[in-house]
Amino acid sequence: MLGSFRKFSSSLFAKIFLFIVAIPFVFWGMGGVFSGADAYEKIRAGASAVQIYTALIYEGPGLVKRVKQELAELLERDEINSVKDVIGIDS
Repeated sequence: MLGSFRKFSSSLFAKIFLFIVAIPFVFWGMGGVFSGADAYEKIRAGASAVQIYTALIYEGPGLVKRVKQELAELLERDEINSVKDVIGIDS
């Protein structure tokens, strides 16, 4: 169930991003973010920031380091230098 909500919210972010790309504000990605891959999905859909509050409750503060490392590995895999370069890339 959590996975389907994450996919739904990412799809919704991508659609909204197409309409607001010209407006300078922070677009928060939230909903089922428990890993670097989850965060990457939200960012690629258009999020410029990602909330991991619920995951922190369940997994503790070590989650931050893990998500950061996983996200860095995904960026390196895709030969991307900055998170800013993938914001909305799948929208």
